[in-house]
Amino acid sequence: MGTKKKHDGLLGMDSKAIGKVDKITKKIKKAKDPDTKQHLEGRLFRFLQLTAQKQEQEDPSPQPPAQQQPRFELPQQQPQQVPVGITSTAEEVARRKLRAQRFASNVDAEEREDEDLQSGGGLGRCEALDKEYRRLTSAPRASEVRPPHILECSLKLVKARWIQNPDYSAACEQLKSIRQDLTVQHIRDSFTVSAYETHARIALEVGDVPEFNSCHSVLRGLYQEGVQGSVGEFAAYGLLYACVACGLSSVGGAAPRHALVTELASLAKQQPPQDQHTQQQQIKQKQRKQKPESDQPVLLLLHHPNVQHALAVVRAFRACNWQRFVQLYEGAPAMTPYLMDKLLPPLRRQALQAMLVGCRPTKLPLSSLAQALGFETEDDAAAFAANEGAVVNFSDMVLETVRKEESKLQSKEQQQQQQQHRQAEKFAQGKKKGKKRKK
Repeated sequence: MGTKKKHDGLLGMDSKAIGKVDKITKKIKKAKDPDTKQHLEGRLFRFLQLTAQKQEQEDPSPQPPAQQQPRFELPQQQPQQVPVGITSTAEEVARRKLRAQRFASNVDAEEREDEDLQSGGGLGRCEALDKEYRRLTSAPRASEVRPPHILECSLKLVKARWIQNPDYSAACEQLKSIRQDLTVQHIRDSFTVSAYETHARIALEVGDVPEFNSCHSVLRGLYQEGVQGSVGEFAAYGLLYACVACGLSSVGGAAPRHALVTELASLAKQQPPQDQHTQQQQIKQKQRKQKPESDQPVLLLLHHPNVQHALAVVRAFRACNWQRFVQLYEGAPAMTPYLMDKLLPPLRRQALQAMLVGCRPTKLPLSSLAQALGFETEDDAAAFAANEGAVVNFSDMVLETVRKEESKLQSKEQQQQQQQHRQAEKFAQGKKKGKKRKK
């Protein structure tokens, strides 16, 4: 053992072992691939471990006896022991520090992204086009929120699927998920308006009025902030929704007045739409050299064709003018007919009652009824009249101008009169027989 050449370090190695260690170390320095470098480091570790085991077998060094610690004194802290066979070189220590910093920086970066997202200054990094809608029960995480460019692709995908297969439950879930990601990231721009307008139109198409109202409330706030969109179109929808929400119970009454006034007052806070009609109105005002007024945006919005049509519908509905209402229904723009469908049943009921009273005692043809109340076919008009209690003569395709209740009362009265007439005849016959017997 004395003939072996000692090496500075923790282990005593001969020249062959030292040469092999230097050779592996040079390969590690030259290696550029991380996998290759890791393989060489493991190889060096195993070689040093085997060398240490051989050295312990050949030259076991006696361990000094453990010093007895004095009583009532804390044991001294032992220095950290380095595993046998591993040399803590400067390069190894630096590499470990870099690795620890890299993992720490990844964790810190995720935490910073979540904090930025919660404070309103960051964006998500989820890249899924389809995402299940779930109500938030905790603070949102950046890994679960989609950024704007992913949301734009997702909205296009929802529109394409709706055209091919109009599945409202699936479309509504995806649109709610898009709206949630926009809300979490505090995004209120033209794309936000487009997402909410799309959801509102689809909700109108399937008759989901509460979901439409939810979207319309957010759109009203975006329009008031100056974000451009279909302001005139949705202002008209708001007026009609006020009638639907408050006017169904009292056609022609004052119930919807408060809701209509509130809706009209909200128009003053909304920006006028920048479309062709508005530009023409602005050019006319410049030609007339009108001074800018505080209510000028409201006037521009009130002159929008959709708003003008909605106001005419409201006037016809409150006045029970069903003929004017049907005319407006035939030329309704955009998605307006879907809201007018909600107003038709109570208005038709009022019209049917007026026609039954006005046409007595003559019969009313079903063709005239269908044309007056806006039905597509005579069968639809007959089904509606029968459901309301009117007497329909399907053989002649006419409507009797008496109610079922009235016809029942008349039949009972006729039966009573017939019975009284029969009793009177019997009584008269009995008197005649009595006179004959006396003679």
